[in-house]
Amino acid sequence: MVFLREKEGPSGGSGRRIILWPAYFDSTLPRRLGRRVPRDMGVPSPKPEDVAEAARRAGFEAVVEESSYPRLWWRVRRRIVVLAPEDVSKTDIIKAVATELRKIAAARRKRS
Repeated sequence: MVFLREKEGPSGGSGRRIILWPAYFDSTLPRRLGRRVPRDMGVPSPKPEDVAEAARRAGFEAVVEESSYPRLWWRVRRRIVVLAPEDVSKTDIIKAVATELRKIAAARRKRS
């Protein structure tokens, strides 16, 4: 498990740490359980590694950590820590990651 100090990103750089949970992008979950994107922007049961890869493709540094999502605290899950510039909102990051995550899921479906 990786522990990051306040204001220190995955590679030690400075910036704002944003926590992303795979549940934000899970099209099978209702919004009350944590989905933060419209169903058509989400993917079913996204893997934390895919979310981290999508964040990297969107231009952010990202690392996966072990943790439990507060709304689903009984499930041990992983979260993605993204290092973001101060002028980019969390909503914008979520939208950018969701777009890239859809591309990853589409490419995976094509290969199958």
